[in-house]
Amino acid sequence: MKKGGFGSGGFGAFSSSTASLSYVAPPPDLSSVPQDVIVPFKNLLKRDSTTKSKALEEILACVKKSDQPVDDSVIDVWAQLYPRVAIDNNRRVRELSHNLLLELVKSAKKRIEKTLPKLVGPWVAGTFDKDKGVARAALAVSAHILDSDQKKARFWIAFQGKLLEYANEAIRETADSLSDERTTSKEDMEAKYYRVLGSSMAMIQHLLPTIKEDQYPDELKRFFDADTLWTLAASDDASVRRAFYQLVASYLDHKPSLLEPKLKDVGKVLVAEGPKKDQRGSALDLLRALISVTKRFPKVWGSKSPLDRLRPLVQKGSQGGSDEYWTELDQLLAILPTSSPDYAANASAFLKSMRTAITSREERRQNAASAWACYLNTVDRITAGSTPSPEFLQENLYPLTREYLHPSAETSTWAYAQPPHVFKAWKIVPYTTSEEVRSSVKEEWQKLGDDFAAGLSNSLPEVSPDYEKSQLELAAQGERWFTIVQGFLRGAPSSQSFDGDADLPSVVASTSCKLLESAQDLLARRNYKPFCAAAVLKAAFTKASGLCAKSDLIKKVFPLDDQEAFEKIVVSRSLPHLASCLASVTHDQPEFSEQVWAKLIDAALSHGFPSGAPVVKELVSVPLPQAVAQKSESLQNFIVEAWQDFAKDEPSSPVVEQLCRASISHSIVDDNVLLSLAKSFAQDIGVAGKYDPEFEALDLLLRNKSALFTDPPVDVFSRLLSLEETSDAERATKVTAVRSLIQKQYGGDKLWLEVIRRSLAEADPSSLDIGTLVRHAKEILGSGVPLTDILPSAKAWNTELYSFLRDNPDPSLSITSSFGDAYFLATEGEGDTPTTQKRDRQGRSIPARMAIYTTNLLTDVDLESLPVDLLELIFLTAVLANDDLTVMKETGLWNLPAAEDTRTKRSDEIQSFLDLGTSLLARVAGASVSWKEGELDGTSLAETLIQSLLQQAGDFSTKALYASKALTELFHALVSVHGYPASAKFDEWFNKLGIMKATPQTVFAAIAFLTGFDEGLAASKSVANLYNRLVSDIVGCFPSSPKTLYNVVLLNICLSVYPPAKTPVEQRKLVFALKQFTTWVQTSDEMTFGLTAEVCKGIHRILPNVAQVYGPYWREAIDYCLLLWEKARNDTPQRWPAYVLPAIRLMSAMEALEDPNDDLVEALEETALDRSKALIRLLELPHDVVNTARQILDEILCRAVQKIPLKHLTSEKDLLTNLYGLLSSGSRDVQTAAFGLLHRALPAQQEEEVLETLLEEKVAKLPDELLSIIQAIPALERYTDEELAGFPVDVRSYLLGWHLVFDAYNQAPLQVRKQYTESLKADNSLDALLELMFDVLGHSTGQALNLDKNMFSVEHIRSYDVSQSEEGTKERDMQWLLVHLFYLSLKFLPGLVKSWYLDLRSKQTKIALDSWMAKYYAPLLISDALDEVNDWASSQEAPQEDEKELRVRVNRTAKEISAGYEIDEDFASIAIKIPAGYPLESVEVIGENRVAVNEKKWQSWVRATQGVITFANGSITDGLAAFRRNIIGALKGHTECPICYAVVSADKKLPDKRCSTCNNLFHRLCLYKWFQNSNKNTCPLCRNPIDYLGSSTRRGGGGD
Repeated sequence: MKKGGFGSGGFGAFSSSTASLSYVAPPPDLSSVPQDVIVPFKNLLKRDSTTKSKALEEILACVKKSDQPVDDSVIDVWAQLYPRVAIDNNRRVRELSHNLLLELVKSAKKRIEKTLPKLVGPWVAGTFDKDKGVARAALAVSAHILDSDQKKARFWIAFQGKLLEYANEAIRETADSLSDERTTSKEDMEAKYYRVLGSSMAMIQHLLPTIKEDQYPDELKRFFDADTLWTLAASDDASVRRAFYQLVASYLDHKPSLLEPKLKDVGKVLVAEGPKKDQRGSALDLLRALISVTKRFPKVWGSKSPLDRLRPLVQKGSQGGSDEYWTELDQLLAILPTSSPDYAANASAFLKSMRTAITSREERRQNAASAWACYLNTVDRITAGSTPSPEFLQENLYPLTREYLHPSAETSTWAYAQPPHVFKAWKIVPYTTSEEVRSSVKEEWQKLGDDFAAGLSNSLPEVSPDYEKSQLELAAQGERWFTIVQGFLRGAPSSQSFDGDADLPSVVASTSCKLLESAQDLLARRNYKPFCAAAVLKAAFTKASGLCAKSDLIKKVFPLDDQEAFEKIVVSRSLPHLASCLASVTHDQPEFSEQVWAKLIDAALSHGFPSGAPVVKELVSVPLPQAVAQKSESLQNFIVEAWQDFAKDEPSSPVVEQLCRASISHSIVDDNVLLSLAKSFAQDIGVAGKYDPEFEALDLLLRNKSALFTDPPVDVFSRLLSLEETSDAERATKVTAVRSLIQKQYGGDKLWLEVIRRSLAEADPSSLDIGTLVRHAKEILGSGVPLTDILPSAKAWNTELYSFLRDNPDPSLSITSSFGDAYFLATEGEGDTPTTQKRDRQGRSIPARMAIYTTNLLTDVDLESLPVDLLELIFLTAVLANDDLTVMKETGLWNLPAAEDTRTKRSDEIQSFLDLGTSLLARVAGASVSWKEGELDGTSLAETLIQSLLQQAGDFSTKALYASKALTELFHALVSVHGYPASAKFDEWFNKLGIMKATPQTVFAAIAFLTGFDEGLAASKSVANLYNRLVSDIVGCFPSSPKTLYNVVLLNICLSVYPPAKTPVEQRKLVFALKQFTTWVQTSDEMTFGLTAEVCKGIHRILPNVAQVYGPYWREAIDYCLLLWEKARNDTPQRWPAYVLPAIRLMSAMEALEDPNDDLVEALEETALDRSKALIRLLELPHDVVNTARQILDEILCRAVQKIPLKHLTSEKDLLTNLYGLLSSGSRDVQTAAFGLLHRALPAQQEEEVLETLLEEKVAKLPDELLSIIQAIPALERYTDEELAGFPVDVRSYLLGWHLVFDAYNQAPLQVRKQYTESLKADNSLDALLELMFDVLGHSTGQALNLDKNMFSVEHIRSYDVSQSEEGTKERDMQWLLVHLFYLSLKFLPGLVKSWYLDLRSKQTKIALDSWMAKYYAPLLISDALDEVNDWASSQEAPQEDEKELRVRVNRTAKEISAGYEIDEDFASIAIKIPAGYPLESVEVIGENRVAVNEKKWQSWVRATQGVITFANGSITDGLAAFRRNIIGALKGHTECPICYAVVSADKKLPDKRCSTCNNLFHRLCLYKWFQNSNKNTCPLCRNPIDYLGSSTRRGGGGD
């Protein structure tokens, strides 16, 4: 939309009038307003500001979102509402009103023109709103409509009349007409009123410059004739006063003729009343208005003295304003009429008022400069016409100097003046025009000098507690004195003598010379102790050296013939001041100065080191002239001694450090001496200790002396880099700065090249971090340094790497690596390389450092420029590091200690290096394009690398093994990038290389190809031929043959190339090989453990091909596996995993074989129990070595153990007993396996034992082994939070033990459970579990684990699956187990849990537990309890003939159980209410309906039921059973009453009156009614008399 498009850009004449601002204006007609905004418009008529703002927001939203132009009716209604809404007290309402106007203008475009006259007044007035947000909103409307200077100019002309009309209306409004006093506070009414007036006046002020001389005179006159206007100067609102004064000033500037008729009112308001009023916030504007009126109508001041009229205003100062107040006051005073006869008479009073205002506490201190300038200008004007009297000067000028020199309470009204003000004050004094004034001036300066000299003479002695303070005050006074003197003497010719009193500077100079003589005399008299006098001399020599030179003062201060004086000077506080005096004249009097310096040095050095250090420091800091200092050999020696003291182990005194700093900053020490010191410090700089004085000293030297070393200090640079890495942040910042200085001074590239070379060739705790080396290597590589210059030496790398290839590989690597038992082929290397390896502080060896550095450096480097031998070393280092990481080797390329956090950190670094190596390998493979095409011409980088590695793999050394492994990784990378070449290409390549044969020279090469290409070689004829030859050769081998092992290894690797049962060899040959293997088994003592493992693997891989072949070797293979498992118990933990794992896999393969032959089935059945026992014994093997191989073995072993039949566990008690011990194993897998077996076996075993216990009436008890586990309470304080989050094995063992305890509870009958509980209660075992539980889960700290946030569901609370738990983190596993155990504790041991809870002292834990229980556990346990009651009720035993079932109803919503026993068609019933905190809160038993017994008996039954539930471990079913027993017992032997034929009478009692004749029982109540109805007291059955106490019928009956 085009902005501001009104007609042709002009504003025509409008006849519409403005809308009223009064609140009583009639509301607009809303009948034509669209329905979607009619409600908001109605809300605008309400009084509440919040309602109005919401209404405006709704209308604004409707206008913005509408695609159609706004309706004219909306504009018309808004034009009537806008003036009143725009002045609302709420700033948000005002702001929104302008925002709405802007949107209406945008939407209506040209149609708004006809309504604009009604809107222009409040809109323009809004731009002057005090609130910036409101003003911005109104200005936004202006910016949209008036988008060019031409439009702005036409607008002001076109709407001048309407704006004046609005202003005239506003000025005649009152607070009562703008606001309803019934609903508006007085403060809000006044605020709106003043806001309307202020904006109207501001609008008129802005409008005046645009109104021509003859335009709108009536409207302007009408505005100024308004009586309200002239009362606004006395308004309480500062903004209104400001607006009034600004308006008056604007009228005076633009329309003075209009204001002249109102000059009387102006004078009254501005001149007569304005200065008397409080003008806080408007004082500046009042002054400007006064300036304007004075310039045009000076007569407005009248006949009274203007100073007298202004004095009330001036006396108050700026009243919180800026220094502009004093500037404007100065301008006003400059134009004030002075014709008043009492003008001069009021001057002193006026000046006093000014001084009072300037020094008032309310006056801002930053105004002081402008204020004193105004004051002095005023004095100058007052004295300009005539010579002032001495009294006037004494009163109004002299105190300014006194206060400046020596502030005191007497002159406090002259405070805050500065030297320029003092100079100006004395310039005002007419010194040469009046003898009277001259005499007064001389007297004043003489008094100032005498007072100052007296102050110096009377200064406090050293023993006084205020000595320091008084000396410093006098020294500061001397500084101020000679600052003034400097100003007086500035510009005077050097030949001027300043003698006598010819002019004011001479008076000041004469006084100052006397003062200096007094100061020098005081020093001599008091042994130079008053350092204030020395400070005065220093100020004089610094600021008025001419005066000192003419009096030859320096020679008086330093008498050369008085050595005692020098001794006193050097030990006094005056030394630095006097030395400064001497330094100031050294240039002019060199000979004298040199003699004085020498005497001072001798006097200072006479005290020796370190007592003379403070004195020498002061001398050096003056500063001491370089030539003098370096000429003094004794001084040089003294300073060297200070430097050496500074660099000692113990911190030196601050004075020594200051002396060292001063000596170098002032060039006191010779350069050769500094170089000697620097070299000395550099030799001793280290990385250890909290305080490193050598570093501090070197830092000080380097910072203050550039190019200190003659040659690049590489050693120092390296040490600083090491310090930078090992220091804390604060210290490292300092070290970096020093290192940067050296780097800048001697060239970074040259230093870094040498540092990198040395850092890679060595490794120790101070070695630089690899990241630092790589970062700077890349920087200098980018600056043009060749890559070869920053790469490590291949020869050194190879030498260092070889030292790690001397030992045989760890046998367990045969488990984890695809090379399998090829590791057994490697023999120990040769050489005498020391076994103690050099390492850096991260445990890296030299080859490791070189490898990390190179791989990180090569990430962005073209590989073609890299030597092949370095690539080969990178990959050899990588495969060796990978094996070290697998077995967690402590003495490998990285040191991997037992500490978990350090090991994890270093393992992560190794893995990062391996990832970089894999990426580098992929880049090498990707660059070999010819490989994909099958062109193996040996020209690509990969083929060159293959050839080099094949040469390394030509024997049985460890290096050959790892060269073969590196080849395998390279083949994997090539296949991953390019895929497999054709089989023919393979065979051609193999024939060319001649490696597919079983010889010592080709075995590792062949293994590399077989494992590297794996199933890709299944179609290769060369591989098939090799396979057939190996199968044939095996038949002729025997265990002790040297070639047997590598033939079997190679055969097994060949077998892995082909799918099971699809090998290219006749079954007959494989059977022969199998027989040969089983033959060797019979002579197992002759086999090495490597060959043993390979035989198991061979049988395992041949098995699928001969599964249907019958023979004894199946049993022999099983026996062989059992033999190996038993053998492992006496073997070393480094060896036995290598053959135990293949044996387990072989056994598992035979068990899992589909459609096995009968021989195998029979062998498996016969050895089943032996295998179970052997597997459990394997679990018992120690876990001295923990690595990847052992984890794999444990995992597979545990899977095999889980398959052990339950009958083996229950039939062999020793097996089960051993499993409890395994629950405390250091291996999590073994713990899991043992728990799984016990979890299955324990309930079955307990079932048998419980049966025996009940039959033999023994006390049931948990297994002793299980009790010992739960009594071994882990100490949590031994673990850090991180360690505990790893779920330590002893904590896991303890918790799993408790799980087994609850397993025993789960199947046990109630009687046995009670006996178990008594046992646990006696040992307080559960208390320890609960304390541990709530420590770990956070209750003890008041931050209980949030089960919802941690994704623990109801299923997690109710059950725990040990196999699923290992899928998450260890911490989650521990939390899950604890959460479940708490549920089991509440379920089976609620009584013990409640006892622990009641005894709990920690309120914090209780609060956390209460909310946790109520949210997560109580609902589950209540549900369980109700389910248990339902099950019990439905499974009640059939009642006997004279008994009935207990009827039970469960109300789950109310958590209530109702139980009733039927007696004569009525029910004796109770209700059991379960609380929300169940089971920690007790259930409540309530008697609902009493039947058959009296109240006392009934209540005893209710209490008994409650007691049974409470003390029977919280069992509700036990309570119900007890209630039923009580009722049945009470009814036992009771028959129906023969009268009513009911057991229970109407009064709910049993028959209790017996006939002594027939022995029948009757209800007392029935018998009573019988007697009354029959008029007899005889038995209803036998008719014999019955004695019934209390019956009156007996007497009546006797009369019959």
